Amino acid sequence: MKYILAVLVMTFSMQAFSGKFGYECVVESSYRVSGEGELIRNSTMVFEGEKFSVSRETGEVAGFQAVSSMRAKQLSVINQGTSEMSFKSIALFSHPNVGGEINVIEIEEFVESDEKPFVMMRGVTIFSGICI
Repeated sequence: MKYILAVLVMTFSMQAFSGKFGYECVVESSYRVSGEGELIRNSTMVFEGEKFSVSRETGEVAGFQAVSSMRAKQLSVINQGTSEMSFKSIALFSHPNVGGEINVIEIEEFVESDEKPFVMMRGVTIFSGICI
């Protein structure tokens, strides 16, 4: 029952966030850092097509579990985005067994289109795609 409720909340929150209060985003590609320190396509996990929403007010990311900020200890919006600047947000996580982790997202709000490119980093995984 909790799972169904969580799915419903995420679905409605994605619709509520879109527009001037937030973004609906789709992952187009994902990369990870290789043992040699190079960015390589993430072939072990397929994230393309995953959807999530971002609140411009709080920085909360919901929908796609791999990038969700639901369990973040702290959320900070660095910039809400303008016609000249990107939206920028950071989420800080604390995991008892692995220490801390961060999730950083930048959405190019200044792009003169309804489709705004984004890049997000979580650990050594980097996601990119489009937000509306």
